[in-house]
Amino acid sequence: MQTYTHLAVGAAIGATLFPHDYLAQAGCIVGAASSDVAFALEYASDRIKGLKPFASRPWVIREIGEAAHSVPVLLFFVATVAMDQNSVPHDIASFLSALSVGWISHILIDMFTHGGDMSQHGKMLAATDVSYLWPLNKIDPMVRIQPRVWEYRYDHGVLWPLKPFEQLVLYSSIGYTLIR
Repeated sequence: MQTYTHLAVGAAIGATLFPHDYLAQAGCIVGAASSDVAFALEYASDRIKGLKPFASRPWVIREIGEAAHSVPVLLFFVATVAMDQNSVPHDIASFLSALSVGWISHILIDMFTHGGDMSQHGKMLAATDVSYLWPLNKIDPMVRIQPRVWEYRYDHGVLWPLKPFEQLVLYSSIGYTLIR
């Protein structure tokens, strides 16, 4: 899904799980969107240069994106946060725990919303998707997690309009957060 939809979902999850802890809510929002920071910077850079966004992904952006969407990296982070709960101040521990929740939501959403269209155009979009298993995919490029349930993109770099299902997720997340 689009990064701004991840932000809205992170806000809704944060408002639900941490109703009175605004720092934790912020952590959930940051975690929900942080996986896409490198791609957002790439998008902005491509637009400034007058290029089609994501037409040629630099190696470093690809690797940062792979690591930021990696289940093994996420599990390592979650385990480290869980083990260090008592060694850091409560506010920081709460923020990091919430960041983990937001990050988990991002990866789970992306797993199911990237690559569901297996037409020729859909295969072109899927060719740039992350494997979710970095760095294991460096050992064997066939190592991937991709349920391929639904394709959220019309094309690379198209941020609007949203497909109807993503509109539902975005607007219901915003509405839920506002009335919460």
